[in-house]
Amino acid sequence: MKLQAALAAIVALAAAQVLGLGPAGLALEAPRATDPTVPERPLATEGVMAEQLSISAGKGINISLASQKPSTSQLSGGVRLQYEHVVIASETLDFSQSEFADSTLSILSEGRLLAGPNGPTPERILFDTRETRLPRIGFRGMLNPIAAHITRKEPESPSTRLAYFRILLVGLGEFSGDLRVKAKWSPHEGWADQAIIEAVADVTDKGLSTPRLRSITFLGSEQPKRLAEIVRPAQEVKSAGESGTPRVFDMKALGSQITVQFNELGELSNISSGLQGEIQGNPIP
Repeated sequence: MKLQAALAAIVALAAAQVLGLGPAGLALEAPRATDPTVPERPLATEGVMAEQLSISAGKGINISLASQKPSTSQLSGGVRLQYEHVVIASETLDFSQSEFADSTLSILSEGRLLAGPNGPTPERILFDTRETRLPRIGFRGMLNPIAAHITRKEPESPSTRLAYFRILLVGLGEFSGDLRVKAKWSPHEGWADQAIIEAVADVTDKGLSTPRLRSITFLGSEQPKRLAEIVRPAQEVKSAGESGTPRVFDMKALGSQITVQFNELGELSNISSGLQGEIQGNPIP
């Protein structure tokens, strides 16, 4: 039992270091299939991410604690990471770390999440922001791709203390959630073959802080040919007698590529569908 407890502590500490989260405030917990619905809560306080991080992994521990050179580690057997109320779950998580710019801080440089029998479902992984109250996360919803690939991008400026991440979601399918529009939450739903999430976080001496979304780009498929789609359902559906045809949406975007952009406050700033796309209705009501 003492050995198992020690291994669990090592897993939590090492994964936190790899993600650039620091060692403080970690709590290990057993994986759970679903998260209970909770009432509306006040916005969360932004700060060092490790203070609200919990990690669990079923088996297959392979952690590298090297901080002075790139290193690769793995969690497997059912992995669940939770920061605040943001949940990521999969069968396995392989990741590597490297130093950030000219500092000695090692943070995530690349990661892969795969589905499997001990994940949320055997076929899909989970990105769940439905219950988050982080003020700059402008999408509250659930995404269930087949796999995900995370890469850290080069800073836009050598002196920038910001970490930029690109998250590719493969085999996404149908999705739904709320977008923050002018300080209110508006339901949206759609379909995409893949999605690319652009995210950023501040880099501090203790790790990453104040995560926020910059954009989510939804991509259609080539084989078979199908356009990506985002719909904002109508808040008040008019009858056919009032408008000639029933109105089932306030906004609908179709395209091989649809980009949802957020401002620094986490609010929706634009929805665009490219030159060959089409948008019906106003992207920002």
